[in-house]
Amino acid sequence: MNILFSIFKARRLVFSTAVLLVLVGAIAFSTMPRQEDPFFPFRGGTILTKFPAADTEQIRNLVVKHLERELAEIADIEFVRTTVRNGVAITTVVQDDKIYETDKKWDEVRRAIERAYPKFPEGVSKPVLDDKTLATSTGTYAIVGTDDLQVLADAAEKLRDGMMQLGDLIRIDIFGDPGEQITIAIENETITEFSISPENLASQLAGRLKLLGAGTLLAGSTQLTLKAETDFHSVQELRETPIQLPSGDYVPLASIAQVWLGQKEPETARTWYDGKPAVLVDIAANAHSLHAITYGEKMRDMVNKIAPEIAPLEIKEMFFQPDQVETRLDDLSKSLMYAVLIILGVLMLAMGPRLAVLVAVILPAVTSITLAAYAMGGGILHQMAVIGLVIALGILVDNAIVMIEEVQWQLNHGLKPLKAAVAAVKQLAKPLAAATGTTLAAFVPLVLAKGGVGDFTRSVPTMIMIAMTVSYLFALTVTPMMGQRFLRPKLDDTGEAKVGAPERIGSSIGKFSGKHPYIVLAVAIFIVASALAYASKNLESEFFPQADRNIVLVDIALSEGTAQKETTRIARILEQKIRSLDDTKMIHGFIGNSGPRFYYNLLRLAEQPNQARLVVETSGLEGNRAIIAYVREYAAKHLPQAEVIAKVLAQGPPVDAPIEIRVYNPDSARLAEATELITNLIQNTSGTVNVKHNLGLGAPQLKFTIDDARASEFGLSREDIARALLGRSQGIQLGTYRANDDPVPIVVRSLSGENFNPAELDSVLVFNEAGEGIPLSAVAQSTLSWESGAIFTRDQQRFSSVSGELDFGVVFSEVIGKLKPKLQNMELPPGTKYEYGGEAEASGDANSAIATTAPLGVILLLMFLLWQFNSFRRVGIVLVTIPLAFAGVFPGLAALGIPFGFQPLLGSIALIGIVVNNAIVLIDVLDKNLDSGSPLLKAVATAVERRTRPIMLTTATTIAGLLPLAFSNTTMWPPLAWPIIFGLLASTALTLFVVPALCRILLRNEIRAERELFKEASL
Repeated sequence: MNILFSIFKARRLVFSTAVLLVLVGAIAFSTMPRQEDPFFPFRGGTILTKFPAADTEQIRNLVVKHLERELAEIADIEFVRTTVRNGVAITTVVQDDKIYETDKKWDEVRRAIERAYPKFPEGVSKPVLDDKTLATSTGTYAIVGTDDLQVLADAAEKLRDGMMQLGDLIRIDIFGDPGEQITIAIENETITEFSISPENLASQLAGRLKLLGAGTLLAGSTQLTLKAETDFHSVQELRETPIQLPSGDYVPLASIAQVWLGQKEPETARTWYDGKPAVLVDIAANAHSLHAITYGEKMRDMVNKIAPEIAPLEIKEMFFQPDQVETRLDDLSKSLMYAVLIILGVLMLAMGPRLAVLVAVILPAVTSITLAAYAMGGGILHQMAVIGLVIALGILVDNAIVMIEEVQWQLNHGLKPLKAAVAAVKQLAKPLAAATGTTLAAFVPLVLAKGGVGDFTRSVPTMIMIAMTVSYLFALTVTPMMGQRFLRPKLDDTGEAKVGAPERIGSSIGKFSGKHPYIVLAVAIFIVASALAYASKNLESEFFPQADRNIVLVDIALSEGTAQKETTRIARILEQKIRSLDDTKMIHGFIGNSGPRFYYNLLRLAEQPNQARLVVETSGLEGNRAIIAYVREYAAKHLPQAEVIAKVLAQGPPVDAPIEIRVYNPDSARLAEATELITNLIQNTSGTVNVKHNLGLGAPQLKFTIDDARASEFGLSREDIARALLGRSQGIQLGTYRANDDPVPIVVRSLSGENFNPAELDSVLVFNEAGEGIPLSAVAQSTLSWESGAIFTRDQQRFSSVSGELDFGVVFSEVIGKLKPKLQNMELPPGTKYEYGGEAEASGDANSAIATTAPLGVILLLMFLLWQFNSFRRVGIVLVTIPLAFAGVFPGLAALGIPFGFQPLLGSIALIGIVVNNAIVLIDVLDKNLDSGSPLLKAVATAVERRTRPIMLTTATTIAGLLPLAFSNTTMWPPLAWPIIFGLLASTALTLFVVPALCRILLRNEIRAERELFKEASL
């Protein structure tokens, strides 16, 4: 007691410290890094391996198997997945969720690549690791203003160079750059006339393009560097270089071939900005330590600086994350402000102006200090952190309300202000510590959970836990000191403590529950059972809700082997149809790739000429729905040759598709059969749309079987024949032209290039060393076949993926619930295994991550309760309040049509900590009444009477603080707020009845036993 008096005498120090911490919080709020969403560690990366001459089976057997075996030896890799297509393999490596120092793990991956590379056959390029594929765009700029893509690309290079000066960058990518190459094209007639082929030209020119040093000489005391001019300095110089004909004569290259500097072949990925050809500059800054809004201002300043230099070209903002950050945080800040005002209004009405003003001062002070602690711990201000603060608002006033009410009660019962404040602290220090501790314990599993979901949501429990801790410290110091200074006794005309309506209600509840405990318990059990029965029939599950962006993604996939020109044609048709809709504001297109990763959980697809993506900016959420419905209907009727998937952006960690089943079988034919069976099953399951699998139909291949004996008779090798075919199609790369800023490949090919008529290939002349031209048909037989378009492996097993989207209003649990029994009863080909991916897997992983850490939270919760009560019966009474809360959560969500996903789970965990508090402070008063000698029935009634007002107030303020979130127009926050609201309403009503009833039943025997023990001791 003397220590408490000493602390209260040092109130100037306490108040000064609090004010300084509030100022620190205000400064931190204005300076701390800002983002829209939390930062995810770079656990995912891709390895690109090129083997131009090989088909899918060759690449898998000669390259991929070696690479995957080396990667399999690395610990803490979640999975390795490889997609093999003709000429290329793309290997995706994903680290375990528990890995946070990802750079060290990527170094191990690089060493595995180094070990695998010597085992590859000749002709395989060295694998390239991209360990920043999960970097999210900070801003994407489109350069427009001409149809000349090279001009746009040159301007994009200037913009990129300017943005590099800003620093804090993870990567800068250019999309839509056509690339350059020097093409040396020779006509077939020229080949026949002069008996000179593309491969002969390539061999002559290759030696003139090598950049070789010539050494040094000493000239006296000076070292003289020798340089042989082995490079071409202009395209004209290349045109004039002499070429020896088989006859021995020399002619300029330009006299037998056309030479020009043009776009790279085959055509690279293309982009357009709202229908206009564009080249993009995509900037990904370091989101982990970046004030996105300030960085955005720097980016715009740089654009304004460079724009005049590239005029009349224009720089357009395609995607700009800083604006999204500012809008999101502004909206949530308004919700925070509204929550504060609503809470203060509730307090004003319920407590009167004097008490309300005291809490009103404490509320922003605790909020500011919470921000200071969060910022000093390296926290980033994003939507999850602000949401945590909004939820904490309603909770953190609980301690202040209980303490202020206790000080007021002590004053009303005759204590002087200082003694009343000290008595209140003495009375509540331990129960409030236990109540705060149980709330913290409830959030421990979320704070410690590993993985994408934990990374995404961790700031919510972190912010709440900091706020609760600060609130408790305030409740022991600042709050009672302010109560001592400003509160006055509330007495009636007789001089007795004034009794209000909450106290009278509480007294009636306590007396009724004490006299009729079994009736109360029977009614409570009936209510809980009825609520759970209703919810079990009407409540569905989902992982995370969809995003609330006015963006629709339209992904287009044509069959393997489709030329990019055809992909562009289909995408343009669909674009024009969507553009004609009233809900369409703007459409951006990406042909041959998926474009920049402008949203945090958007998956970046590998470059493929048969794929495209349209990004449609709509009029709003209703516009999203209208456009998706139109695209589905139009594509089904008019684009049967294409897989067209229209969808909105999603929340939470990324998944390939909401519904996904991975199918495994080492036999390709059986794998294809099983895949078709499962695809048909999902297609015939209600609630699914756009069901597809990734095996595809394959691609045509014109194969030439070489007769080695005949070829040898003519002095030809297999390599000669392959190079002859290459020279007539894509061309032979013979070297590099270095006169420009960037190296440019030099390619020799026929004039027709990829447009060479396949029917004329048999008559192509293959030249031997003697210069004799032999028709290809004399040494090789051509056959047209249909080859596998791609091979997919996961953890060294051959697999396929069957995926589907969800229809409007359908959640994954509805579909999975129908699929599981059907799949279990389906007869699949021998050797087939399958597993669920998509939202089912992600949700299971998230639940497992929490379940792993949940025991620690439960242990801590029980420890705090036992520390407070030292009684298993009282602990049991407190724990009973948890299912009472869920009697409101589940039916409330079902009634509103909100599925139970991770957001409601997060709200439910927050709810556990809140509802337990009410029982703790109620039982604490009951125990003190019993210690003073009150009979059990009277002790119960008095405890309920005394605690009804603070319990009702804390419930009201918590609900009031959540109302801005519950009624927000977002898809993310109502599912989090409503469970807490429904649960609090149910638990508050039931707790005031059930806890005293249980105390009446369970503590009666305990009291009798204590009395018997006391009698025996006295004898």
